[in-house]
Amino acid sequence: MMSPDSAPRSRYIVYIKQPGGEYGTLGTVVGSPFPALPVFKSSQPGALIIALKDVKTGETFYIKVRIRK
Repeated sequence: MMSPDSAPRSRYIVYIKQPGGEYGTLGTVVGSPFPALPVFKSSQPGALIIALKDVKTGETFYIKVRIRK
């Protein structure tokens, strides 16, 4: 989910963006060998963009999530 070279214990701010919308803060996560995103529920199908920003370095990783109903 995160970059293969992301350091364990690194803190990431997680942002979510719906199509045509702006990014909103979803939560924070800590890097680990088995990373997980904060839990969220989508009200409609479609593609969402998740951005994980490393608090220390400012580097951002992006994930596209497809929601089906």
